[in-house]
Amino acid sequence: MLDTNIFISGLFWEGQGRDIVSNALENELTLSFDILDELSRTLWRKFGQSQEEVHDTRIFLINHAAFVQPQKRVFLCEDPDDNKILECALECKAHVIITRDNHLLKLGSFKGIPILRPEHYHNP
Repeated sequence: MLDTNIFISGLFWEGQGRDIVSNALENELTLSFDILDELSRTLWRKFGQSQEEVHDTRIFLINHAAFVQPQKRVFLCEDPDDNKILECALECKAHVIITRDNHLLKLGSFKGIPILRPEHYHNP
């Protein structure tokens, strides 16, 4: 399970973030539409991508990722926007959550799912 900040890293910079996103796409990337919406807003507002570029990214991910609709709501994170990552991870039975978000990292794990920085994750 990848947090939005890992997608951003993978889209804009060479290196570990890109490697993790590529690996996820090859093995079965899972998202929720809430996460896709957050990614779209971030690309448009914070990174200045055009609506067409954001649309193209959305279409690419829709065509290459599995999507889940989380059935359980989580109210655990200091930043309520981070709960959607936990909800999706729970729904898709993720093996790991990869993030740079300190609110998530503080948790250490969630329902037995380790929460790791990209530099601490090693592709299986």
